[in-house]
Formats: sequence, structure tokens, C-alpha cells
Amino acid sequence: MFWAPHKKCIMHAHADPKPLKMTFRYKAPPAGAGRITFKALIKVGPANDGFFYYPNGIHKIIGPQIPTGGFPGAHVPFRLTEGTALSSSWVMGGLSESCHEACASHSMHCDESTLKGSKIATPSRMESVLGFLGAAVPYIADCGSVSPGLTSKGKSYYNAVNAGLCSHVTASDGRPSCGSWNPQASRFCACKATSARTLSLEAKRQVNPTLFRAPILHTSKMTIEAPEKEEEISDNAHTNSPKLPNQIHQTAMLVLGGMLGGMSLWILRKNRLGAPAVLSILLSLATPVSAHNWLRCPGRAFFEASTTNPFRPRKVSDTHAQLGPGQKMAVKFSSGHHKNHYFVAINGAHQHLIYENDYKDNVRDYFNNVPSGMNLASKFPRLHSCHNTFSNCNDPNYFAGKVSKSDSIYCDHPNYPSKFPIYKWKSQHLVNDVLTYYHSAKYPWIVGGGRYENIAHMPFDEDIFCMEVPLKNASLGNHHIVHWFWKGYYDAIDVNAHATRVPDGLIYGKNTGTSMISRTDHCQHVKPRALITPIRDATANLTQCFQDLTDVAHNRNAVPEIAMNVVPLDNPDLVALPNVMNIPLNFTDDLENQNIRWPPDTLNIALESPLMRLTGKVTRGGMNWAPFIRSLTVRRGHKCHHPRPEDTLENIVQYAFEQPTYYLGFLWVHENRDLKEVYGNTAGKLYRCARTNNSRPSSSYHTFWFPRNLMESPATVGWPSSFSGNPFSASYKISFQPKNPKWDRKPFSINLEPGWKVDNGEVYSDARGYGWRCKQDMAIETNQPRPVPALATNRSVGRTERLNERFCADGKLNSWEIAVPNGAYAATVLHERVRGSIEFGCALENTRYSRGNMATRSVVVEVKDGKFTLSQTGEHSTSYVDNLQRPTTCDDIFWIKLDRLASRLPQMLNAPTSGRKQAWWQTEFPSASQPVGAVIIELPTVLFMSFASYPGSARRYKSNCMNRWFYEPGASCMQTRNLAIYGTGQYFDERDDPDIFRKIYAGEPTPRMKRNYLQYPQPWGSYNISNPNVGAVVSLSDLPCTETGGCPKTNEKICRVIAETSFFRDRSLHRWESLIKIDCKGQTGKYLRVYLRGQNRVLMMRRVHIHRPVVLPTQLATPAPNHRKSLCYGVRPRVASETTPSFITTDDPTDPIFYSTCYTRSWLIEWLPLSKTAPPVPRKFIFNGECLSCQSFRETDPSIPISQNKTINWYFSTDKCQNCKLELSPWEEGKAPTKAPTSTPSAAYPTPQLTVSRFKVELVLNLAMSEVTPPWIKRFNKNVCSLIDVSYGCVHSVFEAGSVRATLRFTNSSYGDPYNQAKTLIRVTNAKKKLVESKLGAPIIYMDQSPTYIGDDVTKGDTEGHEKDSNGWDDASFFSIFAAFLVCIILLVGGCVYMCYRRKNAKTIHLNSQNRLEDIHHVKAVEQL
Repeated sequence: MFWAPHKKCIMHAHADPKPLKMTFRYKAPPAGAGRITFKALIKVGPANDGFFYYPNGIHKIIGPQIPTGGFPGAHVPFRLTEGTALSSSWVMGGLSESCHEACASHSMHCDESTLKGSKIATPSRMESVLGFLGAAVPYIADCGSVSPGLTSKGKSYYNAVNAGLCSHVTASDGRPSCGSWNPQASRFCACKATSARTLSLEAKRQVNPTLFRAPILHTSKMTIEAPEKEEEISDNAHTNSPKLPNQIHQTAMLVLGGMLGGMSLWILRKNRLGAPAVLSILLSLATPVSAHNWLRCPGRAFFEASTTNPFRPRKVSDTHAQLGPGQKMAVKFSSGHHKNHYFVAINGAHQHLIYENDYKDNVRDYFNNVPSGMNLASKFPRLHSCHNTFSNCNDPNYFAGKVSKSDSIYCDHPNYPSKFPIYKWKSQHLVNDVLTYYHSAKYPWIVGGGRYENIAHMPFDEDIFCMEVPLKNASLGNHHIVHWFWKGYYDAIDVNAHATRVPDGLIYGKNTGTSMISRTDHCQHVKPRALITPIRDATANLTQCFQDLTDVAHNRNAVPEIAMNVVPLDNPDLVALPNVMNIPLNFTDDLENQNIRWPPDTLNIALESPLMRLTGKVTRGGMNWAPFIRSLTVRRGHKCHHPRPEDTLENIVQYAFEQPTYYLGFLWVHENRDLKEVYGNTAGKLYRCARTNNSRPSSSYHTFWFPRNLMESPATVGWPSSFSGNPFSASYKISFQPKNPKWDRKPFSINLEPGWKVDNGEVYSDARGYGWRCKQDMAIETNQPRPVPALATNRSVGRTERLNERFCADGKLNSWEIAVPNGAYAATVLHERVRGSIEFGCALENTRYSRGNMATRSVVVEVKDGKFTLSQTGEHSTSYVDNLQRPTTCDDIFWIKLDRLASRLPQMLNAPTSGRKQAWWQTEFPSASQPVGAVIIELPTVLFMSFASYPGSARRYKSNCMNRWFYEPGASCMQTRNLAIYGTGQYFDERDDPDIFRKIYAGEPTPRMKRNYLQYPQPWGSYNISNPNVGAVVSLSDLPCTETGGCPKTNEKICRVIAETSFFRDRSLHRWESLIKIDCKGQTGKYLRVYLRGQNRVLMMRRVHIHRPVVLPTQLATPAPNHRKSLCYGVRPRVASETTPSFITTDDPTDPIFYSTCYTRSWLIEWLPLSKTAPPVPRKFIFNGECLSCQSFRETDPSIPISQNKTINWYFSTDKCQNCKLELSPWEEGKAPTKAPTSTPSAAYPTPQLTVSRFKVELVLNLAMSEVTPPWIKRFNKNVCSLIDVSYGCVHSVFEAGSVRATLRFTNSSYGDPYNQAKTLIRVTNAKKKLVESKLGAPIIYMDQSPTYIGDDVTKGDTEGHEKDSNGWDDASFFSIFAAFLVCIILLVGGCVYMCYRRKNAKTIHLNSQNRLEDIHHVKAVEQL
């Protein structure tokens, strides 16, 4: 994960997201070093994106996340100052040393009572007492007398006898003893000095006997120091010093934001520090990946540029092809940046070898040494597909023509075919390509593969080749992995290799038409395309959760790619950011920092849950319905023939407007009430009457019939009856032009037609009568169809410049106004015709007009405040094809023309307005102070989706004038012409006919005239909130609204003042109004009120949905012990791309995502049966230094059938760590061989004089072997000593006819019999037999898992991830790379030597899967050397 190119820094070893918390051991320098400063550089964002910042400054991204008072390192450099020396009586011995020997080397005695005591009986006590020695965490429980100790592989063990975890071992045998030792153990020893003297940590520094033994440190007490005043720290940095406890902490945690695409956060957790300076430091992230490539065929990452090394975990559904002898599959990869792509086919049983440090070197060596005649790349050459827009496959320098499907070299994926034609590369570009399947005695685990270097920088294109995956060893199973890597990017294609030919139509499987559900642990779907099911209780099981997914799938009459998140209600204490929960509860973007964003279009579906819904008593007031009711025809004692479901009076009137020929009236169950009560809060039941005005007598009902027309006649307001001639009472014509226009750097004049005025971008003034909120730039249109001089008198020469990018000083978008008399106007604009970017970003007097891509638009609006306003929405919409968020721009405008039609628009007849009162709606909750979260308002005509309808809408959108009443006064309601003048024509037609608008109304011929149809003006954009008569308020209060007094303002808690329309964020639906969504953020009150501002208002809402801010724990089932209360909800995942995964996984238990589970419902692809099932992938029980509870380890087994509907719970051991895989420490359990103590050292610390003898011993192992090859024998002979855990004493071993003779060398002190010592060393126990058999049953990898020390030994990282691409450097990383360049040059020679050393000492054993241990013959001979 990290590597140290220099002892003073730590850097990324690869591009994987890092854990939120990382702990690094720091060794203090010798006395006199003085003050030490720790610096850090953090990269935010994915490859080719984001930026760097110094966390010690105050960056705007992390500023809001800093807690009150700050934390160390956030405001000032993290500095330590030298203090007084400390002392300790604990030491670490060398390999094979007993505590007698370790203490004697420091002229002390072993303190066995302390060693056996409770001071180190748990991991936390181990860390507090021994952390300064540099042991790797976690500390694993052990029941042997050698523990506590560190193995040669870098694992730390504590003695768990006193913790009660070793009941199967006799306590006297299992407790630590001073004399116990093991050749693979470096023991932690408690020592005591003679004459009551203690060990000074300023003693002479001892030479490290091994890489893993921490030397005695010269340390001093250190404190964090405030910076000097005269020193410049960083931008906006504070100079206050962070406060820490008086004692030095042993370990400080640093939190890094490790989520892909998310923000990097860091927190220094102030807990206990300990003696020597073993402190954590923040990483210096100076080597980010700067460019990326990815597979363009199905793999585990599924078209994403994944940095998960070496690949994503395999899901149940991850099989991508099946091949027989000689059959090939298509492999496609991005051809963007240079360097080699590697494709390595290996058997799934060998996948552990991919994790070896020298794996990439071995792969390169394999491809660099292809035998003559074994490279098939020229016979089956790779091909190329060009993106027509960005590349040119007709370039003769690169390509040699198209390839047709009938060509023998043709290759493409039938399920994911290339969108564009496929071409051949010219042969000279392919000379370095490699495609081979040769058998390597050096690397027998490599089945074959290919190496292809990107030929040219064509990032939008793809290269294609076809490869085989032969089944070379059927005994290892059919499953194979084609591992792809390019620099720091990785993926895997899972292939089943068969011994017989696969039918050609089944190479990529058979879609059964049914679905399957696969599980992914430590996973969450982020930024989903939609939320599709309500939030459910998943504490006890997932039965209802899976049923919801099934119901949604049936809504579509198909099986969509849908998924589900199962998340804990509350995060465990281990989580670094406990308040970050991936639960869709509100509409805010507060969680954007964690890469979590809820789709507002469908959040209402998740909130449909009974867990979230709030109900109460609903009342209404302030509106006078009496005139409207009196205008209706009433048939008392009659019931209409076709009543519809029960509804409110407001909704019934809305239906009558939408479908006037269908809904003709309503039915009232009067219960002997007076007629005026039909519109009160005690009206009782109302039903819509449809289709016919017939009714039948029924005494319990009254039927009300609507008039034939609910709106005024246009003639009553002076609407023109004809548009011949000039019917307009007034016209206002404004052309937007630069003040001093120039063409080709030469000034010219613009002489407009009579009646036109010029706007040069000046701020609005009363004298001029028109202008902008702030100064607006103007420009000359350069895309003219004719040269400018010929159009010098045309009003369309100039235009606004970058209108959609212009913000005023207050941060709001610019807008334009003109003072005109109140009335109805036909507004026409000519705007820039930029296809795909002008959708619905402009509003003319809060009316949507921009539809499609045509340049000229005309709509009818009503001015009510004396000013006509051209405004912008400034909003964004998301395309779920590419996951990109784009602004809904208002593109540049050439001119605007207003023609006055009448004094106002027609209105609803006898509309129920508030008059001088306040119109309101409220819900009274049962409890006095009810917390409220999301509030959703459904206006009469909006488009929205529901759980029952998804992916379709719950109701069809039909334009309706009532939506506008919610935002502005009056009850205007008239369908007007939507003037689509030019259809798909060009805007230069307008210049040839300047009076086109008049001609349209006069019925004269027009160019490319599109249909004119009637529609209600749709409200759009933001209203001027300074106008007291616009908008609505949603608030909470303990005081109710009343008919006479309205809603009191005393102690009112406003959730939001609604002054802008709400619309879909989905770009495909962006033109439609959506549900109004408000977040009350947990504010409390007895009443939730919705009221309209001002007078003469009409409140028409279809429904108001109120929800809790959080799910209450009391609503959920009681979990089993150690389990957590959990929730589930369905999602439609976003489309995965090279930089936007559909879900995120993590192995970091400090990350909230770790405790969540993803379930994905997809098509079930059928594959041929396998002759042998692949072995299960080894499981982990240690995650970032934390140990999983073994009960949780068993409960989360991937083999548990999903049909059990079991909720997965991850929880960790409380201050204990057991090996859940039942693997023992190298010294096993119980009493180990012992060494007697030496004589008592003197007070002068004499050098201990030990009599040491070396012995050679020969032993024989009898094994049942099968299919043994010479290379296997050679490797086995070399590594057999590692197999029996005596590698540090091994001299030689020989395999002969089913047995192994191994010669060992061991060190023996002067006491004890060497023969018996040798027998004890290799004694056979049942536990050891089982351990050896398990090792013989599968290939073994011995990897160096040592901790990284700053200032000590350097470990090798994945240098492949540091390669830079000259064609795609990240600008933000350039200075960091330059800073690291000199260091890399200096360390190059040393690094090469070290890598050679590591490669030389790597130990890998390849054994046949059927091998088993039959017997170990004890010592055959002992010979003293």
C-alpha cells in the first residue's frame, strides 16, 4: 500500500484508495536532533482529475469539516520537540533467542512474573506496553509459551492464556516462560536489572539481527510545538497551538478520505500516547496516477478504470467467457496512453501468485523470453476501432484498411460490439506485440497471454485481439483468470476453460431470461441513478427487501439491472466518520464529500416507507370557496353513476381543469350538513364524477356539476380577435449589441430598423427603462451566413457574451429587465443555436420557453409587477448515459421583442382566492415537538415516480395553469399558442423576414412553419423573493394557523421559502416540473404549515408528504447479540464508466461502507458444467489492523446461500484477536523448548558469556506424491525447510522416491542434550500434521509482511504504479513529481540492489493438491559442527 523511497518519507505504492485511518511507526532520532516537522500532501479526486492540497493549511474543501477549535495539523504544521529520555524494562530478542538470552544481552535478568502477568494479556495492553518496540498490529491470540513475540514473517502474537482463550491448553504449559524459544520467533521480554537498576533507552544501539526486530531506540520525550510567529506556515493558517495531554501519546491516528471520487478528510484522534516517539504521520501523497486506460469488454470492473490491485473481488455472476481447445474470445482495451498492456492467463488455483512482490517482474520476464516460433501475434494480429469524431482510421500512416466479418482475422465481442468499423494496423506498428501460450519451466503457472503497447494516443478508440485460454492442468479446476494490468490499473476476465469444444453460440454464455442475485461485501452503491424501493427494516432478515426488488422488476415486465444496499442504522464505534451514513433520508448534498448523492427525482420512493412517514390531522383555511360553489349546478339527493375514488375538493377541481370533458362534477356524502360545509375542514367524503352528467336519486348524496367552461373568455380582457395588420397596443424591441462593434479589428456601425433600441450590457436604470442586474459583456456574432458588412443594419449582428457563465457580485446569475405596463405579452427571442446546450435554462417572466434546439421562441406571458424579466435557472441536470452533470444553460441572446396583447390573461371563473386573508394548509402531529425531515409537495400537475410505477411515472404530465398559482398571485388560466416558428430551420431565415411574428398571427406564409397548438404557460425558474406576494413558506410551529389570523410568526421555524420551481434532474425528463422537496433538517413543532405569501392567492396542492428526519431505532426489530439494526433500500445503479463505478468497496473498517452489503439483481447467464470446482478464495480475518470476531467470520461466509435472506453483520473482537482460520503460530500451542538462565549479570553490564554449539540434524518426511515433475522436485527441494517451519536452520534437502531427507542446522546453548533438543524442534503434533497437510493441499506463498518503519529498513512497493505518461500528466501533480525526482535518482542504485535481494530471498512452494503428510520420522542423526 505504501513504500518508503527515502527514510524521511512515505508515499503511495499504488493508486488504490487508502483507508480513512493509517498508523505508521516513527522511530525517534538520536538525542540532539531537535524539533521535527511532519508534512503531508494529499491528492483529492480520481486520476486525471482533482487537485493536491496541504492539510496543514485551511483549504475551502476541508474547512467545513474541521471541528470547533480545530485539531492538530489542521491549522499548523505537525511538529515535535525533543524532551527528556525515557526508560523501559521491555526488550525484543533476536530470532531463536529466549528471554533469558535477550535480557542477558542487556545485562539484565528475565522477569518471568511480569511476563506471565496481566500487563500484556490483551492486544490493547500489548500496544500500551510494547508498542514502542515497533511490533506490527494486530496482536493475534496465541496459546504457546513463546508468545508474546514477533514471527519472521512480521506477525505479532500475544499470550492469551490469562485472557481465557486457551482452555484447551494446560495453563502451566501455555503461559510465557523465560526459557522458551523458537527459531522463527523474536520474543518480547520483560527484564529486570540487578541492584534494582533499569534499562536506559539511551543504552548503546544494538544491531538488528533481522529485518523484523526493532532495535533499542534512543528516544526522548516529545511535544507538539506551535510555529514561530515569523515563519509563514501556509495560506490562511492559524498560529494557535493544538493541545495534547501532558504525557506523550504512543499512537496518533490520521484520517484520510479514501473514497474514490470523494473528498479527502483527515482527523488526528487525540487518544493515549506512550513513551518513545512512536507517532503517526500523514502521508506524503506525491505520486498519483496521472493517466488511465481500461478494458472495453466485460470484466470484474465492468468498463471502469479500476485501481484495485490486483483486481476486484469476484462476484457470483463474474464469469465472462467459456472456451474449449483452440477457441478464442475477444479482448478489447482502451488505446489512450502509452506503455504496455499485459494480459496474463492463469489458473484460478494460482491466483495467490498475483499477490507476490515480484509478480509483474515475472510476467515481463515470461513475455521477454518467448521461444522462437511461439509468438502468434502476427498470425492473429490485433485490430482497431476508431471513434468517428475524434480519430481517423483512414490515416495511411497507421491503418491498412477495414476488416470485414468474413476475414479470418476478424475479431469482436458479439454482446458488446464496436460502434464503429474495425481496421487493421499496418504491420510495422505490431512488431513488438506478443501473443503466446508457451510452457515456461520458470513460470509454469502462466498459461499464456499477450503484451501490447499502445501505438498512438487515441483515448476514444479501442484495440481488439482474440486470445485462447487453454486448459493445461485439469486437476487444478476449470476456472481461469485473464489478468490485465497497465501501470497502476487492473482488471480480471473470468474464463472457464474446458477440455472439449464449447458450442460457438455459448462462448459468452446463454441468457436464461431469468434473474439472479449476487452479493458483494463491504460495498455500497453510490450516486445511484434512482432509488426504487422504500426503506425497509433489514435487521432480522432480507425477505421484504428481496420481495421489493422482485416487484420493481415486474413493473418493467423485464429483469432490469437493479440492486440493493443493506446498511447499518448506526455506525460502529470503529468508524472514523460516524455521522456519515449511506441512508437516503433527505434532499441535501451534505454527504457529497463522501461521494454520496441521492437522486432527488426518486428520493420520494425511498421515503414512502412506513418507517419514515408522519401523519396527523389536516386542516385548511384562508380561501373563499363560496363563489365557486354557488356557480355550480347542485342536484340534491342524487348520486352520479360513475364516482371515482375519494378525494379533496382541490384535487377534484384540478382534475376538471386537466380533463374537462371527462370529469364533470363531484359527489358529496352530505350527512345532513349545510351546503357551505362542502368546502370546510369537516366536509366529509367527496368523490369525482366522470363520463356522464346522469345521476340517480339517493338521499345520502348531493351531486355538483361544473359549468361547461371554467375559464373566462379571452374577449373579456381585450384579447385580439384577429392578428391581421398590427393588433398590438404596444411593442418593445431590444437588440443586444456591443458598444463599439468591430469586425476584423475594424470598427463598423449598426443601423437598426425603426423602433429597435440597443442594449450595450449596462446595468438597469430607471432613465433607460431596461438593463441588467450587473454589467453584461456583448459580442459580434461570427457565425454569420454572410459577411458582417452586408448585415450591418440587421438587429441580429450582436449578442450577449457568455450569458450562462455570468455571475454578479452577490453570486447570483445575471438577468435582464425592462419596465412595461402590466398586461399579457407575446415575448419573442432569438438566441444562439447551440444544439444540446440550450435546454430549458431560460425563463421569460417565469415561463418556460426553450424547447428543443431552434433559435427563435415565442411565448405568451403576463407581467404583474411592472417589469418583464429574462432570467436563468442556473441549475444542472444529469445524463445517466455518461453520468455527467451539465448546466441547463441560457445561451447567448441576439434580441428580444415584446408585443402587448391585453391588459391581463384570462382567469378561472369564480376562483377560490384568499382575498385579503392568508391561504394555508397544516398538519397537527400527535406529539408536541415532532422532529421533521423531508417534506414533499405535489402540485396539481407534476411528473413523479412511485414504488408501484417505477420506472414509469405515477401519473402522466399534463400542463395545468394551477401550478403557477402556487408561486404568484391571481388565478390566470388560459391556453395560448406555442409558436414553434421555424421547426428545425435556421435562424438566418429570420433576418430575411423581420416581421415574421406578425405574419404568423395574420396567417401569412412563413418559412418552415411548424404546428401551432394550445398549451398552458408552464412556470419556470426563480421568482423575485423581494416581492411579498410571490412564493410560499413551509415552517414548523407550536401555534396553529387560524381562519382569521392566518399562520402566526411567533417562534416560527422556517424550513424553506419556496420561490423557485422544481424540475427533474434527469436530463431526459428535465423539461417537466417535479415534486417540490424541502428538508426541515430535524426541526421540531406541533404543526407543519404550508402557506402562501401575500394576498389574492390560490392554494391548490394535490398532496403533502411529511417524513421523519431519521429512522427511529425503536421502529426496528431487536437484533441478535453483536448484530446491528439495519436498513435496506433498492437502487438503480448508475452506469459504470472508466471513472465512475456503480458501487464502492473497501477493506477499511474505519470506513462506514465496510459494514454495508450490496446485492445486485441481473440476468442469469448459464454456463456449461465444470469438471472440477475451483477452490474457494482465501478469506481475511484481519482488516487494516483490526481482527474480525470469529463468529462474524463464520456468519459472513460467502458460501451462505442468498436464498436464506440472511442479513450480513460484520463486527470485530473486543480487545482480543484470534485466528479465525485456525492457523497456529510457528511455535504452535503449549510449552516450547526452553533454555536455562545464564548467571546473574553484574551491575557493570558485562557482556553475557554463553556457550553456543551448532548441530546438524537429518530427518525424513514420508509423503504421498502424484504427478511430480522435475521442476516441481527442484523447487520442493529448495523450499521444503520452509514447509516444516525451520527455514532459518535449513541447510539442504533432497526429494527421493516419495520421501524427503532434510538436513537442518540449529543453535543449542550449553545446557540440555542436543539430541533431545533436535527431537523437540521437529516433534510431531496433531496440530502440526494438520497444518502441514493444509500447506501441502494448496500452493503456498511466503510474502514479506513486515511493517514499514520511517527511518529504518525500506520495503519495496509497486513501482509500476508510479510510471508517468507524458501525454496525460496531471498538472496538479507535476510539482510533486519534480520534487521526488531527485530523491528517486539518488535512491535508484540502492533500490535496485534491494529489489534483487528481495527477489532472491522470496520463497514460493508449488505442491500438488493431492499431497498429504503421512509421517515424520524423528531425528535420524545428530552431528555437532
